[in-house]
Amino acid sequence: MNHVCPCAVVSVSARSLTWLATLCFGGSAVAFVCSPDWPDDYCSPNGSSRDGCSPQGYKLLPKNPDWIDIRKRLVQEMFGQDQLPSDERPQRLTTFTAKHRFPDCLSSIWGAAQSSACEKPVPIMELLWEMPAALNATFSKTITSKVFLTLNTSGWAPGNAIWGADQPQAPVPPHRGKTLVIFHHGHGESKGCPTYGDTEGTTDWLNEMGLDVATMMMPFVDCNIIKDQPPSRHGWFQNFEDEGLPWVRFFVEPVIKTINFAKNQLGYEHIIMAGLSGGGWTTTVAAAVDPRIELSMPIAGSIPCDFRHTSWDFEQYCGDRWANIGDWAG
Repeated sequence: MNHVCPCAVVSVSARSLTWLATLCFGGSAVAFVCSPDWPDDYCSPNGSSRDGCSPQGYKLLPKNPDWIDIRKRLVQEMFGQDQLPSDERPQRLTTFTAKHRFPDCLSSIWGAAQSSACEKPVPIMELLWEMPAALNATFSKTITSKVFLTLNTSGWAPGNAIWGADQPQAPVPPHRGKTLVIFHHGHGESKGCPTYGDTEGTTDWLNEMGLDVATMMMPFVDCNIIKDQPPSRHGWFQNFEDEGLPWVRFFVEPVIKTINFAKNQLGYEHIIMAGLSGGGWTTTVAAAVDPRIELSMPIAGSIPCDFRHTSWDFEQYCGDRWANIGDWAG
C-alpha cells in the first residue's frame, strides 16, 4: 500500500503491545510515495545513492506482520538475550538538593532582584547505572548513565514582573506519586551538570503538573560524559556493529533498568516516556520493546526509513541490523 506524503507518525502504546505505527497504516506492507506537488523525499527500499538515503536500502515489513515476534527479535538483537534486562538495583544511589533557576524570571534578568529570588530547592535522587562495553580484551569502556528522579509538587514559579520576583507562597512539599515520566534528553547538552540537567524547566513543569520525573541522557553526552570519552561519541559503537555484537542496549538498557527500579523498588504504577531529538529516538525504541511504557511521546526523534534525512547520528542508520527488523530508525 502506498501513502501520500506527508503522513503523520506516532508512537502508539498499550498494555499488551507497544509499537511504532502510522496514522494511515493499512493491512499491507508499508511504503511511502510522495504526491507530485510534494518534495521528493522518498528513499527506495532497494537502496539509493541520493543524499539522505541508504545505499544498502531497508526492509519493508511484511503483510500482516507478527508484532509479538518482531518485538522478540528486536530484544534479541538489542540486548543479545531473549529477555529484557532484569537488574533493578543501581550501582550507586545518592540524594542531594539542587537549586532550580526559573528560566523566565524577568526581575533577575533585568537586575531588579537577586538570582536567589528566582530559585527554589529541588530534592534529587540520583541513580547510576554502569554497563561494561567490551569489544575484546583490549578494547573496552565502562559506559555510565545517570538518572535524576524528582517528585511532584504544586505549581510554584515567580511572576513576570520586572521590578520584583512576585513569588507565591511555598508550595506543597515534593511527594511521591503513582506515575513516573521518563524524560530523555538528546544529543545536545543541557549545561545542567553536575545538577540534573533541567535548564529549560521541562522537568520542573512536569513536576508542577503532578508528575514525578526521571531525567535521563544519552551515552557519552552531558551528565554521561566519561573520563576516556571517545572523540566519535556514538560512532564508537560502529565497531560493535561490524563485529555483530549488540550495542543498542547501551542506549536503551538504562531506561529498562530505571523502569525496573521504579516499579519494583519504588512502587510506581504507571510509566510514561517522552524525549526530544535523540531522546525521542530512544523513546520510540524503548516503547517498542517494553510494554510497561503505557504512553510514549517522541518529539522530533524518529521517522520511517522511507524518508530522506541528512542529519543522522550513528544509531539511526537504516542499514543497522536492528533497524532492519523494525523498518524504522531516524
